[in-house]
Amino acid sequence: MSLIVAGALCLVVVPQETISAQPVPEWARALERLKFYGDFRLRYERDFELDDQPDRDRTRIRGRIGLNYQVSDQLLVGARLVTGDRNDPNSSHATLGGGFDDLEINLDQAFVTYRPDWSADSYITAGKFQNPFYHNPVYAELTWDNDVQPEGAVTGHSEYDLAGLEELGFTVGYYDLVDERDTSDVNMVVGELKGSFEAGPQSIATLATSYIYYSDPTPGTSDLLLERNRGNAVVDTTGNGMPDQFASDFGIWHTVLGVTYSGLGAPIAFGAEYIKNTRAEVDDDSGYAVGAAWGSAARQDDWRVYYQWQVVEQDAVFSPISQDDFILTTNHRSHLFGVNYQFTDKIGLHLWALVSARDQAFNTPTTDSDNNQWRVRLDLNVKL
Repeated sequence: MSLIVAGALCLVVVPQETISAQPVPEWARALERLKFYGDFRLRYERDFELDDQPDRDRTRIRGRIGLNYQVSDQLLVGARLVTGDRNDPNSSHATLGGGFDDLEINLDQAFVTYRPDWSADSYITAGKFQNPFYHNPVYAELTWDNDVQPEGAVTGHSEYDLAGLEELGFTVGYYDLVDERDTSDVNMVVGELKGSFEAGPQSIATLATSYIYYSDPTPGTSDLLLERNRGNAVVDTTGNGMPDQFASDFGIWHTVLGVTYSGLGAPIAFGAEYIKNTRAEVDDDSGYAVGAAWGSAARQDDWRVYYQWQVVEQDAVFSPISQDDFILTTNHRSHLFGVNYQFTDKIGLHLWALVSARDQAFNTPTTDSDNNQWRVRLDLNVKL
């Protein structure tokens, strides 16, 4: 009996070299290449003192979950699911109060990115993806809503520490906006040149200028984009009393300057941008914005406070894909205020307020009101 017990208590010592030599299972290698990400938002929003409309309160939610899979060192594929109306590319938010209807879930990204091993700072992306242009560091959606995911292909390249610059890069893309059998397609050709440089002690400045060229947005009988118009001037070419075309074509220059100073502990950012539609057929073809932000919203107990002033004339931007945060998409002058606070690294609160008035109206004298209109939001944001 004692021999049996002694044998049962024996320890088998396996050399460390033997353990290290065990092959990693293929499924474990695959998981290492897979990255999940996502976020959730609960929003309360109130609009008041609107032109000819009653005050409005609503509760909204947004959920997004995505994954990227690194197929190889050079090839990445990605996809993302979001809430929201599939026919509204400008928003992934769902408004509660629809008789307990179920929420829609949509695929808003599906893309492949190739980064050649001979040029790690170059890439080609194709499919449906996030627009890669540089953003105003204060508020970034005047010409292109962040929820709008273009479709097509884009390529870019960057050089670092070149001729005294921190970074110099370019982006060129071709986007498919509308593809219909019975009419000509609506396409976009986009390009951006961006440079970053030291603007002083502990200061980095980024200057980017882009051009977005749209083909005819209402070819033939296609009215898909006209139905999504949210402020651009329109005309009636048939005389039946119904607008059937945009008054302008669109070729938009967009220049953004961002400066960040990090010498006071919390970063201070300044942003300015200028917008010009070179193909406008009306005089209201320009826009600009200036603003500043203090702090960040990256980690627990972080604060961020910001303010921006913007003026966007009626045909300065193409309204079907530009921001939908403001009460007015185009033809407005607005003050934007915001405060962020991070309770934890993953949970934060965002208070946002907008006061906006019409800049002027085109052939619509009944909407020439310059009353201040208000929108206030409170967001609870959770990162997964």
